[in-house]
Order: sequence, then structure tokens, then C-alpha cells
Amino acid sequence: MQEFGIYLTAGTIIAGIIAIVGISRKFSTVESSATESKKDVELLEARIENLTRDLQKSDRDGVLRLDVLRQETGEMGAALRQKIHEVEMNSRDRIDEVAAGIRESIEKLGDRLEGKIDRALQRRDS
Repeated sequence: MQEFGIYLTAGTIIAGIIAIVGISRKFSTVESSATESKKDVELLEARIENLTRDLQKSDRDGVLRLDVLRQETGEMGAALRQKIHEVEMNSRDRIDEVAAGIRESIEKLGDRLEGKIDRALQRRDS
């Protein structure tokens, strides 16, 4: 029976060693998973930081583009106002010239009619 006790003790010790080896393997697996998770978290944080930086850069670029568009729109508006003013002045001057020409033509026509009426009256009186 002593042999049986030795076998039982040896089996228990072997089972304990196997259990310790299994637990240490599981622990190392969990530890490596934790290490990988930390690396994944660091990568995600780096990506978030890059995206934040890119978003801020895009925001600055958008503001700069908007400022340029505002400036160009203002310049274009000023140029249009100037051109409209020039067209108004040119049109006014041209209308004045045409009106003066029409007045002159009407005066000449009136003078000619007056002359013809005077001649017709002189013929009638003579």
C-alpha cells in the first residue's frame, strides 16, 4: 500500500505542476493580449491626434480661403460700381449731346419754315 501512496503523491504533484504550467500559459496569453491592447490604444490615440491636426489645418485653410473670397468679392463689387458709374456718366453725356443736336435741328427746321412762310406771305402780298 505504500506504493499506492507514492503513486498518489507523485500523481498529485504532477497534476499540480501541470496546473501551474497551464495557469502560467494562460497568464502569459492574457499579458500578451494586454500588451497588444496597449499598442492598439497607442495607435488609435496617434490616429486621433493626426486627425485632429488635419481637421485644424483644414479649418485654417477654409478660413483663409473664405478671407480670400471675401476680398475678391469686395474688389469685384468695387470694380462693378466704378464701371456702372462710368456707364452712367457716358450715357448722360451722350444724351446731352443728342438732345443738343435735336434742339439744333429743330431750330434749323423752324428757321427754314419761318423763311418759307415769310416768302409765301410776300408773294401773296405782292
